[in-house]
Amino acid sequence: MSLKRKRTMEDILKSRAIKFIIGSEKAEFTVHSSCIVALSQTLHPLATSSGSGETEKIVTWGDVETSTFVNLMEYAYSGDYNVPQLTKKGNTRQAAAQGTAAGPGMVKKEPESEHASSPARVNTGQQQKNTDEDEETISLHAWMLDVSENGASSEKSSAQYKFCLQHFSPDTTASDGVINESSFATEAWLKDMQQQDCTGYQAVFDAHMGLYILADKYGITDLKDLCLRRIRLTLIYATGTDAMADAFFHTIRIVYGKTPPGDSLRSLLVKYFITDMEWMMREENGIASLLRSVPDFAADLLLEIPYDYWVEIKNGRQS
Repeated sequence: MSLKRKRTMEDILKSRAIKFIIGSEKAEFTVHSSCIVALSQTLHPLATSSGSGETEKIVTWGDVETSTFVNLMEYAYSGDYNVPQLTKKGNTRQAAAQGTAAGPGMVKKEPESEHASSPARVNTGQQQKNTDEDEETISLHAWMLDVSENGASSEKSSAQYKFCLQHFSPDTTASDGVINESSFATEAWLKDMQQQDCTGYQAVFDAHMGLYILADKYGITDLKDLCLRRIRLTLIYATGTDAMADAFFHTIRIVYGKTPPGDSLRSLLVKYFITDMEWMMREENGIASLLRSVPDFAADLLLEIPYDYWVEIKNGRQS
């Protein structure tokens, strides 16, 4: 550990304590003020004394989930935060036998044809729930890889593939232009997202989404950007199961209820929806209820759909 790092840690440990009272359960946490104020200018007032002789500052955040606050503190102290692990369906023996996908290229593929299967989905022809237990679903990344490597595929000229390549290629910079995301593909949490036959996607989205919303509220720009990149990568690499669809639709409802128009996360969710309209619009996904209950999402979706999509519909292009 460098001397600079030692001094920084010494400063942290010597800084005054702040007691946070979090959520409806009023959970209490004591943290070092220097870690909090380093996150953003908006949080600087937390380090100021509220009365003479006060030995401990008390801050109440009643609208913050305990798990979100813990992740925020982990980020404040270490620069990172925990991502929940997915849970394997079935028993432990089956889970051990299936293991973890080593990467997007290891996802099992259907026999190639002129038209690659639509991205991230399984059993799209059967249109039934609870039929994917014995199937290996493919991710958006895997579908894009299939199309790019299949020289005979007419999907390369489709509006759908071009849209996915423009907005969700992991080999390009993020929508905010910050970094090249391919380096993230080796992280443990992202490898976990590539597993087959899992549940627990909602907990993953909640972890990223809760921190994103909190970071936006208090101007923690670096954390907000990190959450957005991780949500984007989750969408690219997660396999397209019914559990994933349920979590995605729930996330849309929460995000649109807690973010302003024009928000970057809103835009990301709309774009991901467009990557496979056929799968997203299934009745089983509850699309009618979503569009009626979240009209801003419905409007954003209609405005975001590329013109080329409508041209292909007019021309009767078969996918």
